[in-house]
Amino acid sequence: MTTTTVPSPALSEALSYGAAFAEFYDQNLTNFVRSVAAPICGVLAGRSGIGNGQWVVDLGCGTGVLASALLRQGWRVACIDRSPAMLDIAGARLREAIQIGDAVLVEGDIASFALPGEVGEVVAVTATDGVLGHLLEVDRFRQVFDWVGARLVPGGVFIFDLYTLRSLFEFNNVYVFDTADELIVGRGLFDSAGGVATMVLSGCVPADPTVASNWARFNEVIRARHWEEDVVGEVLSSRGLGLAPATPESIHLCEAVSELERRQYIVEKP
Repeated sequence: MTTTTVPSPALSEALSYGAAFAEFYDQNLTNFVRSVAAPICGVLAGRSGIGNGQWVVDLGCGTGVLASALLRQGWRVACIDRSPAMLDIAGARLREAIQIGDAVLVEGDIASFALPGEVGEVVAVTATDGVLGHLLEVDRFRQVFDWVGARLVPGGVFIFDLYTLRSLFEFNNVYVFDTADELIVGRGLFDSAGGVATMVLSGCVPADPTVASNWARFNEVIRARHWEEDVVGEVLSSRGLGLAPATPESIHLCEAVSELERRQYIVEKP
């Protein structure tokens, strides 16, 4: 498997996401993506000009759950993530597609990366489960839309969701995942004045399920920001991007995401 690597800046939002956490994430924290994968595919399938064999870029692809759904529907996918451990799992999940050139993995920062040469015209970009909320600085938030505006083909679509205030208030809690195979504790805090939530996830998971008492420990800090609607609107308009007209498929996606406490956007390039 070949992975393109792009240097990532050392910023306050930088996430290490090591191997132990990536395994825990893949097993326990992908419910959101699994819930919206089919509706996202429905939105893309319902748009003229977005057909089988064309390239979709998945920003913050994680372990490749959405990419897998997109590939099953006939699109080709470029998967971008800064965590090598997440990409290792994505690589295993997407192995066959990677081998035949229908998927590529890029290790890099979603606000600053370059696609490998084999990726052709980009007809759609996705960023799910609050991925853009992990960009804490407005300049970096804008950089994503700079790239999308420059790389999307006319008529292309950008599908992303953002944290609602209510979803960030839920960080004000202590969470315990206690099963026969893992023990994880999450401690969170939402700074309402700054609009930034922080969650520390610590715990241990089996390093090798075949070996008793062989544990891998992790300690990850997750930070997320609330992006106000007026900021998003200004960023979109200044990049020449506008809200896509409503369709039955887009309404279905927005309803699904709303139930999961996110704000859904489907924007297009004229």
